[in-house]
Amino acid sequence: MADEFCKVFNTILRRRVLEATRKDNKRDYHRDERMPQAEIILIMIMFHSPNHKCLKHLYLNEICVRYKHLFPLIVSYSRFTEL
Repeated sequence: MADEFCKVFNTILRRRVLEATRKDNKRDYHRDERMPQAEIILIMIMFHSPNHKCLKHLYLNEICVRYKHLFPLIVSYSRFTEL
């Protein structure tokens, strides 16, 4: 369900977002996401279950250790919070 939501949401977002015009000549740097949006949403859904109170603890002790086989493109916690 999270994957289907991301597909529909990204389609709608692409149609409605206006491109920002840059007044300065600075170059945009963009790091590609390694972790799919659907996996990020799934982790956030898991965080909002009644058992978890700290996102960092959930991510480092549960996702990166116990559920690592379900998230093959796992990133560091700091990168996860950026995404």
